[in-house]
This record gives sequence, C-alpha cells and structure tokens, in this order.
Amino acid sequence: MKYCSKCGNILKEEDVFCSSCGAKTSVFGVTEKPTLKKKTGVMTRNTMDPDAPGARYTAAIEKNAVAVTEYLKGASDLEWQIYKMGQISKELMMKKDACLKEIEKEAEAIQNYKDKAAQTERKIKDYKKQDYRRKVFNKKVGFDPMLFLKIFGGLLLVFAIGGFASIPPFSWVFNLFVGAGGTISGLGIFRAIVLLLVIPAVVVMIVQIIKYYRNKAEHERNEDEATIRYEEEQDRLEKESLESYNNDLNDYRNIISQRENEKARLENVLLKTIEDERTANKAVIAEAQETLEKYYSNQVLFPKYRGLVPVNTMLAYFQGGRAKELTGHGGAYNIYENDLKQGLIATQLEVLMANPEALSDYQKPIPTKVGLVDNQVAELMDTVQKVGIDNLTNNPNGFELSKKLRHSRELEACYEAVRSGLRDHMEYIDEINRQARHWF
Repeated sequence: MKYCSKCGNILKEEDVFCSSCGAKTSVFGVTEKPTLKKKTGVMTRNTMDPDAPGARYTAAIEKNAVAVTEYLKGASDLEWQIYKMGQISKELMMKKDACLKEIEKEAEAIQNYKDKAAQTERKIKDYKKQDYRRKVFNKKVGFDPMLFLKIFGGLLLVFAIGGFASIPPFSWVFNLFVGAGGTISGLGIFRAIVLLLVIPAVVVMIVQIIKYYRNKAEHERNEDEATIRYEEEQDRLEKESLESYNNDLNDYRNIISQRENEKARLENVLLKTIEDERTANKAVIAEAQETLEKYYSNQVLFPKYRGLVPVNTMLAYFQGGRAKELTGHGGAYNIYENDLKQGLIATQLEVLMANPEALSDYQKPIPTKVGLVDNQVAELMDTVQKVGIDNLTNNPNGFELSKKLRHSRELEACYEAVRSGLRDHMEYIDEINRQARHWF
C-alpha cells in the first residue's frame, strides 16, 4: 500500500497526485508504509527511535531519489553556511591576534620610552655643576742632606785653610770657630764642631722654607688659573648637556603620549570593532548549528555520514545519477564505503584540499566550492579592515570614542542572508515533522 508523503492519504499505485491534498507524489517521496524490523540485540536502519522528530518519516525519504536529493541539498547548504561562518570566525580571530600583537608592541614601545625618559630625568637630576676641588699643597719643609754636606764641606775647607795657612779671610773663620787669638783648646774644638754642624743645618732649613713658600705661591697661582678655565668649560658643557637632556626628555614624553593614544585607539576602537564582529558571528554560528542539529535529528541521514564532506559527496552521487537511494546494495552509503576503501575519496576536508587532483569526480567540486567560499570570506574581511580603519580615523582620541563604531554592512548582509536561509530550512524541518505526525 502507498501513502502520500504530504498528508498521509492512502494512494493507488497509479496515482501521480494525491486525491486529498493534490500534492505531486515526488515532492517528498511515496513509498509503502515503513515497517519496523527487529533483530535480537541489534536495531536496524529502520528501527531508529520512533519518538525522534521525523524518525518514522525517514523510510519515505531515503528510498526516493528526489526527496533524498532535496534533503542532501538542505544539509549541504547548512554545512557550507557553517563552514563559511567558521572561516569568518577564524579570520576575525586572526585579525584579533594581529591587533593584540600591535597592542603588545605599542605597550613594549611605551615601556621602552618610559625607561629612557626616567634615565634622562635621573641624568638631569644628577647633573650638577661639580665644584672644582682645589688640590691641597701638601709639600712639607724637608731636610736636604746633599745641601747640608755641601755647606759642611765648604765650611770645613775654609776652616782648614784658615787654620793651617792663616790667610784672611779664611783665618777669620777659623778664629771665629776656634776662638780669638787662634789658641786651640778643647772648648774651641767643640765649638768649631758645633758650628760646622749647626750652620749648614740652619742654612739648609732656611733654603727649604724659602723654596716651600715659593712653590706654594706658584701652585696657588696655577690652580686659580685652572679653576677659571675649568668653570668656564663646565658652564659650557652644563648648558649644552642640560639642553640636550631636556630636548630628549620632551621628545620621549611626546612619543609616550602618542604611543599611549595609539594603544588606546587599538584597544578601544579596532579591537572593539573586531570583537563586536566576532560576537555577531558567534550568534549566527550558534543559530546555524542549532538548525543543523534539528535538521539531522529526523534521522534521515545516518550519523556516520553527516558532515560537509560526506554530505556533498553523496549529493554528487544523486545529482550524477550514481545513486537513487541511501540504503541498499546500490545505495549511496554502500557506494561511499566502496569508494572509501578504494581510496577514491577523502573524508577530511583538510586531506581533500591537500590533494585535490587525486579525488574522484564526485568530490572535485568541493575544493572549488571551498575556494569560492574562502574568496568570499576574504572580501568580507577586506570590508572589516576598511571599517576598522574608518573607525580609527573617526576616533582620533582613543580614550573617548567620538563616534559610534561602524560595522561591516557586507558582513551584516551576509549574516542576514544566512538567517534567512536558516528560516527556510526550519520550515522544511517543520514540514517533515508535521508529515511524520500526520502519517501515524
């Protein structure tokens, strides 16, 4: 017995249109009412949870090529939308990371210039005019033994000549040393020895004292001249150095101010722009994932064959006429498994993209579609980049936003298109569930 997949009305074998609702029998497929087959400890493909949404309607779809193709098209569209949103999320995350690196660079530059400014401030603080320390004239009045010996030897020579030759004025010296009348006595010899020692010593001390004060005066005169020259040089160096330090400090402070403002602009404008875009993207991805879960929950497609690659591969089977049903010996599941064993297909998108020339004809459209989606995402990212630059331009002061941040209109249009498509898919899901309830 055959049933209308639209309203569940009993049909004759030759009916092309339902006599109750008028629906064409190929819209969702017409089949015999499915029976539940049980095996001990094993649940077959047709014995899925009967309480799952649309589960009892699965058999009506999986045996009809038109219905399966329509179903796989919906699943493929949802998978591609999620892939596209995922690529947008990935690109936005990359932009966020790049922005964070720029912010980190600005922070490092700010700290670097702050260190330089602090170092310059210390130099200015420590750069004081150094008072010239006059060198102390530490020479002492000494005793010159050579001068003493020379004077002693000269007096001794004079004494000897005056004593033995009695030639004036040598004799006068001799008489002075020994005594009047030239009489030699013990006392006279003692006095002569004392005088011979004392007179040279006194002369040496007088000479040394004279030399001391003369050298001291010369030293002070030279030091006064050196002090004047030193102070003049210090004044010149101090003026030049302090001027240079102050100029450097002002430059550092200006750079720090500019860098801090740029860092604030990146944080409060560009990073916020990207974060807002990511928030919108996450919301769309969540909606798409929820819709896809509801789409798959009717159990038309076995969980193993859900995903971007298997769905699009099996869709190509139906569109190419290679498969007319999902199950059975010539079904899409069996073909998929055979191609997989023979190495004709890849199950992972990364593997598929890495070696596209080795793919079967049924999987070759996937890399093309991936490239198309990636190009679309790249164009959308260009608009996000432009919006970010515009926001920075319109907000010269990063600490107080002068204008509300703009969003990418193209990206918003993309999200709206995705949401519109999700609503269509939900209508399709609701129709399947309605038919399932109507049938039984």
